[in-house]
Amino acid sequence: MQKIDHTKNIIELRGVSFSYGNSGKNGADSANAEDDVLHNINFEVHKGDYIGMTGANGAGKTTLLKIILNLLKPSAGTIKLFGQDIKDFKDWAKISYVPQKVANFDKNFPATVEEVVLMGRYGKKGLFNKITSEDKKICEKALSDVGMLDFKNRMIGDISGGQLQRVFIARALAGEPEVIFLDEPTSGVDEKSQNEFFALLQKLNRELDLTLILISHDLERVAKEAMHIACVDRTLVMHPSASEVQITSHHHNN
Repeated sequence: MQKIDHTKNIIELRGVSFSYGNSGKNGADSANAEDDVLHNINFEVHKGDYIGMTGANGAGKTTLLKIILNLLKPSAGTIKLFGQDIKDFKDWAKISYVPQKVANFDKNFPATVEEVVLMGRYGKKGLFNKITSEDKKICEKALSDVGMLDFKNRMIGDISGGQLQRVFIARALAGEPEVIFLDEPTSGVDEKSQNEFFALLQKLNRELDLTLILISHDLERVAKEAMHIACVDRTLVMHPSASEVQITSHHHNN
C-alpha cells in the first residue's frame, strides 16, 4: 500500500481565484466574483496522493492546472509548492506534466523512443549539458517502469498510440519528479490501451510512491482509479472517497 504522508502538503492553494478580466490585479477587484473562472479554491495534495480532478469542459480544470504550474497568476489567494510560496519556488524538476493529446504527437518526428525519453533529463540538468551514461541508466529504468524498454531503439513513428503514451510517461519519469500531472491522458486511445494505462498509473503510485494528479472529464473512470476526487466547477469540492462521488456524480454532469 502506498505511503501517504498527510503531514506533508506538497501543493497547497488557499483562497485562489482567477478571472481573465482582472488576472494579475490585486484581490480587491475580484470581489466581483461572478467574473471569476475559478473562485475561492482551497486545495491540498499530500505526498503519495492519487487525485482525480474532474469537471465539465470549461469548468476551470485546465486553468487551475496552469495556475499550479505558474503559467497563469491568480487574482487572489496563495499557492505553496513543497512548502514554499510559488513566487520563490525554483525546483520545477520536482513537478512533471504529461500534456493532452499525446496520440496526436507528430509521428514523423525523427527520434527514437530512447531519445524522446532522454529529453526528460534536460529539465533536471539544463539544456546544454551532455547526456551521460548515468542519464541513459535513468532513462532505461523509466522505460522499464512503463514496460517499454524493449522498444528503446524504435522510431517514435513506429509505435502505437498506447505505447506512445507510455513513452511520454517515461519521459516525465526520467526527470525524477515527485508529482506528475496528467491532462486528459487517455483521449484518442482505445479502451484496451486505456485499461493498461490506468493499471500503469496504479503501479507508479504504489510502487514508485509518485504523487499523481489526473485531470479528466470521465468521472466514472476517475472514481474507479483515484483515491480522492476533486470536482471543479468554478469552485472546488473535494470528495475523500470515490464512493461518495458516485452518489453525487449526476449533479456534476449537468
